[in-house]
Amino acid sequence: AFYKIRNLCVVTGEDGVAALDVLVLRGEQAGSVMRVRCANLILATGGPAHIYRDRVYPESQHGMSGLAFAAGAAGANLDCWQYGLASVAFRWNLSGSYQQALPRYVSVDRQGTEREFLSDALGQERALEMTFLKGYQWPYDDGRVPGSSEVDILVKRETDAGRTVFLDYRHNPRGYAPDRLSAEARDYLLRCGALLDTPIERLRAMNQPAIALYRDHGIDLARDLLEIRVCAQHHNGGIAVDADWQTCVPGLYVCGEAAGTFGRRGPGGTALNAAQVGSMRAAEHARRNGRQVRETALPVTSVRLPAGDVAAFQGEMTRVAGFLRDRAGMERLMRAVEQTLGESTEADASAPDFRERLLLRDVLVTQREVLSAMLY
Repeated sequence: AFYKIRNLCVVTGEDGVAALDVLVLRGEQAGSVMRVRCANLILATGGPAHIYRDRVYPESQHGMSGLAFAAGAAGANLDCWQYGLASVAFRWNLSGSYQQALPRYVSVDRQGTEREFLSDALGQERALEMTFLKGYQWPYDDGRVPGSSEVDILVKRETDAGRTVFLDYRHNPRGYAPDRLSAEARDYLLRCGALLDTPIERLRAMNQPAIALYRDHGIDLARDLLEIRVCAQHHNGGIAVDADWQTCVPGLYVCGEAAGTFGRRGPGGTALNAAQVGSMRAAEHARRNGRQVRETALPVTSVRLPAGDVAAFQGEMTRVAGFLRDRAGMERLMRAVEQTLGESTEADASAPDFRERLLLRDVLVTQREVLSAMLY
């Protein structure tokens, strides 16, 4: 059976060998806790998506890297993330044909006033070129400033100012005309049979399933504006592991995106290979490492947990420690994280807010580690 792991404790036995003790919440009912004592544990919990508000990870994926950090595991390249434009009502990367169809970028203020901010900032022809290039160059990259990553910066500037940003596939961006496109964009659209009158027609010619995907999630790109933000998409760093995907805590292994094996600029797609290879190597090593289950165990009746608004911490992390980083803001957030963790109190497993406080602790512990790496 698979369970949602929400707490990991590591204790030291009388012989000085670490023992693993895992608290597992079963189902949604408060107080339904199972203790698992084991010689080896493999964490395959995904990247720590839950430290950010704006993220493209599926809603079911939170990550749980704080489990390993709280147990004493080290991190690697924790400051390294991949960010890019994504829709928020249905979380999905807006790369490839979504950009090559040349939709209109529009922001809307609290009074409902629209403006095409890309062409205002870049000029009409350059805005068209940068939009097209986002199809190939979807992740934010500071090496493409100036260049296509200016689009990400301009989107964030609008959202930071309290405006909501959308892609509009119904109407062409201001100044659109086939003869105003770059040679690369015009030739590409011609080869695809997509040099058509509107963004939705161009997208339909290039990638009809892209339209169907959103329709399946209640969004009609031929009718609806698509809300977007710059979102966290992949953690290139993670928990440090050796060649057997074992952490510095004996018997604790980490594989998949939770492990820091991708390199500072490695593409997110390498996560699939790492998950397959890392999980196999971890299992093989655990089978032959000779560790035994220890008798020492921690009580499971209560745990020290913080209390607070997890959404506020996620939102602030997005604001000051995403693809654009504010040192002073990160320092303020770090102090708030440490203060909230320091004010943790005993929480009984039967309490109705036990699950939420466990999630908050994991968010805060992970944010503390990631922020320290970013500030360093």
